[in-house]
Amino acid sequence: MALLDRYDRQRRQVAEDFLQTMTIQNKQMLEEKSPAIREQRMADMRATAADPARSREHLLNTSMIKGFRTAASIA
Repeated sequence: MALLDRYDRQRRQVAEDFLQTMTIQNKQMLEEKSPAIREQRMADMRATAADPARSREHLLNTSMIKGFRTAASIA
């Protein structure tokens, strides 16, 4: 039972911290009507892709590697 309780704490934390944030951001990007705001978000994405440190952090977040590391640290 303790193992299932730990799994629940890990999954809940990852869902709240990572999945929910990514879902909201993706939904906002898809629903944005303003061309100026869409262009700004695309410019931000290009800047992230051009910066190795920001790019790495983005990839760790979107690939869920950071989420799995966080989950592994929860007892």
